[in-house]
Amino acid sequence: MTMPTTVVAATDFSECASHAAHRAALLAAQLRTTLTLLHVVNRSFLATLHDLGPVQHPEWHRPPTVLRYRLLHRRALARADAVIVDAAATRDELVAASLVESARVTVVPLGVAPRFRPAAGGDLARPGLPTPYVLSLGVLEPRKNVAALFEAVRLLRERGTRVGLVVAGHGGWRWRDPRRDPRFAGLLDGTVVLRDVPDDELPALYAGAAAVAYPSLGEGFGLPVLEALACGVPVVASTRVPAAGLFPDLVLRAEPDAPAQLADALHRALHDVELRRRVAERASQVARDYSWDRTALETLAVYRRAAASPARESAAEPGGRPALAES
Repeated sequence: MTMPTTVVAATDFSECASHAAHRAALLAAQLRTTLTLLHVVNRSFLATLHDLGPVQHPEWHRPPTVLRYRLLHRRALARADAVIVDAAATRDELVAASLVESARVTVVPLGVAPRFRPAAGGDLARPGLPTPYVLSLGVLEPRKNVAALFEAVRLLRERGTRVGLVVAGHGGWRWRDPRRDPRFAGLLDGTVVLRDVPDDELPALYAGAAAVAYPSLGEGFGLPVLEALACGVPVVASTRVPAAGLFPDLVLRAEPDAPAQLADALHRALHDVELRRRVAERASQVARDYSWDRTALETLAVYRRAAASPARESAAEPGGRPALAES
C-alpha cells in the first residue's frame, strides 16, 4: 500500500521534542512507502528519504510512485535544510547525483522492535512449515529477487542439503510466483508462500528459521536484517542491502545475480557452528544498539540542529511557509 507524503509541523521546538516517540511510530509506518517524510520545525524544512529506487530503477516500481518521485523529490531535497536517510549508501548516492550536499545529510539507522528476540520456550511458528527452513521476508515483487533464492535452494538440495523455503510478505507489483516456473518443480515439496502475515506473528516466524535470506536487488536499508539478527538467526543478504554492512562478522553477503554464491553462503549459515553461536550471542546487543528509541533520539538531534539554525533561503516561501513541490 502506498501512503501519501506526510508533513509534520511543530509550532515551537518544545512541541517537536514532546513527540519523539510519535516520530518513531511515523518512521515505522513509513517503511510501507518509498515517499519522503517532510518535517517543518521552527520554519526549517526537513525531509526523510529512504532510498532513490524509483529514480535509479523505475522498472522496479509502480508508475505513480515514479512520477511522484520525479515531481516532488528533487525540489524537496534541494529546498530542505536537512535530509535524513537510513544508510550511508543513500547519502553517498544523493551526493554523487548532486541532489544534496553531504553537510545537509544525516544518517539515522532504522530500529528493531523489542518483540523481536530469540525464541523462548513457548514461542512456536505457525504449523505446517517445513523443518528446517530458510525464511525470506519482504514485499512480493521482482526487486526482492526471490527467484534467485529459489535457484540457490535448488542448488543446495542438489548438493544434498535438505532445507525448506518459506517466503512471506504482502502482495507487490508484478509478482510472479517462482513455484510456477518449471525449473523449480522439484521445490514444490517443502516450499511455502505466506501472504500478509500479521505483525505479531513475525517474531516467531523469524525465530523458527534456520537462516534468513535477503537477496534483494536494491534497498535503502533492509530492516529484516536487523529483525533476524535480533532473533538470533543467521542472515545471508545481497551486497546491495546496506543494513548487512553494519554487521560484517554476523551477516554473510552474496551478489544478488549469483545464485551459486547465495547457495554457498546459505550452506555456511546453516552449518557453520561458530557463526551460529556468534549470532545467537549477539542478538540482544543488536536489539539494544539498534532500537527505535535510538532512531527517535537521533532524529530529534537533527530537529534540534534545525531549530537552532536559520532556515536556508531556498527552504521556505515568503511568510515562512514550507516550499513544498507541486504534485
